[in-house]
Amino acid sequence: MATDPKDQSLIHREMARRAQDVHRVRNPRSEDYKLVWDSFVETIPAGGTYDLETYKMEKYLREMTALLIRERIQAEVDKENERRRSRGEKEMEKWTGEAQHVLEGKVSVELNSPESISKIYKELYVGLVKEYGVERVERVSHEAVPSTHEQIMGQLLGTAPRVVDANPPILQEEPTVPLQTAAKEPAQPEPTLEPQKEVIEPAIESKKEKLVEKISKTK
Repeated sequence: MATDPKDQSLIHREMARRAQDVHRVRNPRSEDYKLVWDSFVETIPAGGTYDLETYKMEKYLREMTALLIRERIQAEVDKENERRRSRGEKEMEKWTGEAQHVLEGKVSVELNSPESISKIYKELYVGLVKEYGVERVERVSHEAVPSTHEQIMGQLLGTAPRVVDANPPILQEEPTVPLQTAAKEPAQPEPTLEPQKEVIEPAIESKKEKLVEKISKTK
């Protein structure tokens, strides 16, 4: 079954967020512990507590648990050697005898069991101090108070009836505007109108002359 890439992205995002959580740990030893991460040192005080991010806290639990197991194994070896000295017996030798190896192996198996490691972790881990990224920024909403005009217009437009005209309006055609030429020609002066001369027909002139001649003869 194929895994949804979106689900994987959410898982990785949640893991990255939890890595930034802050946890409190305890140092049960009588000496300060130097936790090194990327060449930076965090000092967990002896017999005290210290706050660490998740990834540093996990590193501290592993290292301190391993250290405590080694110290407890050595404590069992010292205890057995003390018992032997008290009885006048030879002490165990780490490099030549088998007794110490057997004892160390037996104690190591007991202390490295899941139950023992869980018990040590609970001794070292105090609890969660701060969960990273869970705080949400509360945005303050500013509600604008509408003006009187806006309130009235809102009521008016909210209940406005639809207007239906019995006679639809007559649409007038807009006059066509001639397109202007690219280059405007210069305005020409209007021609001056000269007064027209009266044109006398030749036939009328001839009749006038005859009438004048007739009048002259009668005198």
